[in-house]
Amino acid sequence: MPTSLTSEEFSRKVSEQIRFLPSLPDTALKLRQILADPNCDFADLISPLEHDAGLCADLIRLANSSFYGRGGRVDTISEAVMTLGMVNLSDFVLVAYTNRIVRSHFACLQNLADYFTHSNKVAGAAYCIAKAAGASIKDQEVCRLGGLLHNIGRLVIAVASEQWTAALGNFPAQGLAGENRFDGCGLDECEVGMRVCRNWNFTEALALGIGRHHSPVKGGEVNYLALIIYLAEFLIIETLPLSIVIADFDPALLDRLQMQAAVLTKAREDYLEGMGKIESIQPAHRGG
Repeated sequence: MPTSLTSEEFSRKVSEQIRFLPSLPDTALKLRQILADPNCDFADLISPLEHDAGLCADLIRLANSSFYGRGGRVDTISEAVMTLGMVNLSDFVLVAYTNRIVRSHFACLQNLADYFTHSNKVAGAAYCIAKAAGASIKDQEVCRLGGLLHNIGRLVIAVASEQWTAALGNFPAQGLAGENRFDGCGLDECEVGMRVCRNWNFTEALALGIGRHHSPVKGGEVNYLALIIYLAEFLIIETLPLSIVIADFDPALLDRLQMQAAVLTKAREDYLEGMGKIESIQPAHRGG
């Protein structure tokens, strides 16, 4: 935090950063309206999507980086829509626009590429955990979206505190109890991320999952999405034994949610296999 600011002044500065983030475009709202119609089909979606070449490219990139087990590369917007599915397509569109905003609005941050690398890894791991735990297809995709967006609050705090070289991806390995691992200048990056999601009109379930992903269990109550994001952040560390990751949680809770060590081991195997597929399909995107 700039030394000239009090905690209250810095909190106001963060609020201003959130308020002045660029709005999401009308295309996202139009797609939400189309998808709200139970009789809509893929053809209804293609026309508005094709009017935004940048969005098409972003959705194709998302489809190629997902863990859906396709045998080859996705090259067209029709294939991307089929791959991502209609269940959460509007949220994927919002994520695509969000990534575009992040790349431009937070370009001043030196380690922004690390943010995207880490977020994509956590998204893939979260998807694999949800799938291995038997979650519905819709919930699997919501977990993936949560992984993509979980650290958005870190970017806002970094700019507001003028930490231009702040670590935006990896975090120290110490402590698995959910403590804040980023110098948020007295602010919780998870809460800031939740406020950003609400500002962009993401679902409340997604906002709450991001807001709780450092402390998924409070007072005996568990936030399912937050827990999966939390576990995903550690699952991507290949050398970290999963028994250590789950040691802080009640075994009965993990049993109820189908997140025992064996399930997480399967999720890690699927994650590593999925990462291998992505690297073989699109090596040009490595590191970015």
